[in-house]
Amino acid sequence: MVLVVGLIVARPLVLGEDPGLLSDQSDPSGLVLTMLWLVAAALWGLWRVWARQDDFRAGLVEAGLGGVVLLVFGTTYGVAAYQHPARLISWEWLAMLLALFLVRQLTVPAEEQHGLLSALLASAVSIAGLGLYQAFYDLPHMGEKYPNVEALRAAYAERGSYFANDDPFLGMLYERLHQDNVYATFAHPNSFAGYLALLLPALVGAAVLSFRSNLAAWQKGLAAAFALSGVAALWCTHSRGALLASTVVGLVVAGIAFRRTLWPHRVAVGTAVVVLAAAAIGVYASGLLNTLLGKQETTAAARGDYWRAAWDMIRERPWFGVGPGNFGRVYPRFMAETAGERIKDPHNFLLEIWATSGIFALGALVAALGAFFVYLLRAGRNYFGWFTLAPAPDAVEPVPALTAAWGTEDLPPLRWSFYLGGMFGMFLGFVLRASYLAKDEILSEGVRAGVQSILWFAAFALFEQILWTPRARALVLGGGAAALLLNLCVSGGIAFPAVAMLLWVVVALALNTVPTTTWPRLEGNLLARYLPLPFLIAVPLIYLFAVLLPVSDSLNTLKKQLKLSSGVADVNSSSNVMKITFDYSYLSKTIIAPLEDSAKTEDTDNAYLDMLLAQLYGQLWSSAIRFPATDASHNPVEVKKKALQFALKAQTYDPQGPDGYVSEYQLRKRFANEYAMKERATVVDRKNPVRLAQDFALGFGSRAPLYDPNTWEKVIWDRTQPAASTSNFAHYKEEYRLAAEVLLRFLPNDPTNPRLHFEIAESFYLAEENKRLADEHAARALAIDERSQHAAHKLTDPQRKNLRQRLAETPAS
Repeated sequence: MVLVVGLIVARPLVLGEDPGLLSDQSDPSGLVLTMLWLVAAALWGLWRVWARQDDFRAGLVEAGLGGVVLLVFGTTYGVAAYQHPARLISWEWLAMLLALFLVRQLTVPAEEQHGLLSALLASAVSIAGLGLYQAFYDLPHMGEKYPNVEALRAAYAERGSYFANDDPFLGMLYERLHQDNVYATFAHPNSFAGYLALLLPALVGAAVLSFRSNLAAWQKGLAAAFALSGVAALWCTHSRGALLASTVVGLVVAGIAFRRTLWPHRVAVGTAVVVLAAAAIGVYASGLLNTLLGKQETTAAARGDYWRAAWDMIRERPWFGVGPGNFGRVYPRFMAETAGERIKDPHNFLLEIWATSGIFALGALVAALGAFFVYLLRAGRNYFGWFTLAPAPDAVEPVPALTAAWGTEDLPPLRWSFYLGGMFGMFLGFVLRASYLAKDEILSEGVRAGVQSILWFAAFALFEQILWTPRARALVLGGGAAALLLNLCVSGGIAFPAVAMLLWVVVALALNTVPTTTWPRLEGNLLARYLPLPFLIAVPLIYLFAVLLPVSDSLNTLKKQLKLSSGVADVNSSSNVMKITFDYSYLSKTIIAPLEDSAKTEDTDNAYLDMLLAQLYGQLWSSAIRFPATDASHNPVEVKKKALQFALKAQTYDPQGPDGYVSEYQLRKRFANEYAMKERATVVDRKNPVRLAQDFALGFGSRAPLYDPNTWEKVIWDRTQPAASTSNFAHYKEEYRLAAEVLLRFLPNDPTNPRLHFEIAESFYLAEENKRLADEHAARALAIDERSQHAAHKLTDPQRKNLRQRLAETPAS
């Protein structure tokens, strides 16, 4: 129980919206939580054998979710084009199944249900408090600190992270800082909103029950303040879907809970509901809600584009989908030219499951969720009297103390397992977050974690004194699950461990509150007792050696090497030539070698790793041909061959993703630029070798002053001559043509990307070949750019000007 509670408390503290680790900003900390869930299941199996326990709770919900897990694993290895993210996502689904199963087995007594619910609510209070701190201090302060994108780029550069001028990540981060949408410990405000929607009914229910108890006035006020903090934090996320879902569910839950009070005034209540619904529709139609939340109408209208593209994707592959984690790879092929961003999920959990794992996985998920709500509705009708005005039978109250007077003598004993689990969860969450932070951020993270821990324990001490009846607990837990699922109809998250893991925990807790079908006791049946044990022990070992260690080691190596390589100058932009020659020798031995070893022995199917190696080998090739006297250990021909091999390897692992194609395209451009500069150095006025050396060493457009020009420029010229005289550098036009053909191979995967069409046109123009095709793509780029809605994918002003000039040079036919 300590381990399970700790994992539940730690889950919202650790980022979990990128289970496939597709973003280079993600870290593998979530893999540790998955491993610990597998370990918890193995420990439960050992305890079951030791205690000779033969019975366990399971039913249609577990069977349905188990079917989803099997189908997700099946589509991972049988359908997914890019298996690396699919494999990781499959294991996350298995961890969700185990979380559902373990909570059902461990919270059979009412005291355990009460303790776990108190722990969940304490976590919600602590994270809501962080969200409010973010809303009223942190985000406004960050907005003042980074008034523009350049200030944000400079801050990342100080930490060793460098971004290109057209990198969309910085633009999106800048927009987030200035939108004031709080996200607390999550990666996205919508995920935080979904988490709050899941637990808000229980927070409000706890406040209501506190006023019906004999708690002190300050305790009642504190319970109300905790509930209000959840409501305020949800508002500060500005998530319209979560706000609407919570409002609708809140009204339904309140109507059920106070039905005896409201029934005599049913006409007035019905009129009020109709008036409120009409007012809500009017406020939304007028755009006032968007103004209050700082939202644009296009963010809601974009859902239609997402769903149409997802439906087209489903129609093409309805039975088994495109594979987990591959939706974002396939989506650009179906998106409209006027659509917004290139998304990773369709913002609808039903479409997401269908599109990624097929119709059978969707059916299994609907069956699991449907069985859950059927159990609750049946209990509400037959046992709890939710839909009648008669009182519920007392026989269904498992523990008389929970329905007795609210005196301290009726409180269950202190649950040290929950306090220890809370301590372990808060500490684990801090360690996993701090492990991937910069050194200057660890102290502030520690202070934040300390304040959250104090708030968690204070909230838990209060909530454990608020005793719930089973029908009240079932009502708020079922309402929370319904609110989250309603939000997931317009938002992503059904495969996000940070969101979906707690959904299945709440489902399990609610199922234990109501009478459900359980497996009969198989006392004395040794097969039923021992048979699951080898599987439960083998699974975490397989995950440890096949997933956790290789992937986490690879990502840790990747982050370390990226930090080291950020200080390595590129010969295309640096003016310190002696630093370049030193750094490129360092690049080969200290940076490339560990990454190459990781790609061969650890994370063998990670396309991002191969893409990075292709880029690093491209930089090494530039050094080898520019400074052969100081870098003679690297044969330019072999280095070039290796760079292209890694780019092609990335394309093989991720045939529908951009990484491998973009890396090969960038390599071809690098080759072409180098060849063009070499040719330029042999045909331009050779009476000025110093100027030629400067042009060649610094690359196009760079005119930074060199120190002691009478000496170092001559050194540069002397070093470049052997390469110029012994190599054939007349093929730059061919490289530009090959660069364009690389993008043409990828174009069917992203046909509405104006930047892709621009690069194809520009490459053909530079190759001075196939001008007709170049003009077609230039015109196509301008046409799509004019209709595009997302700034991160639109052309820049210089790019538009370049294409228009090129097209103006085309003679009329």
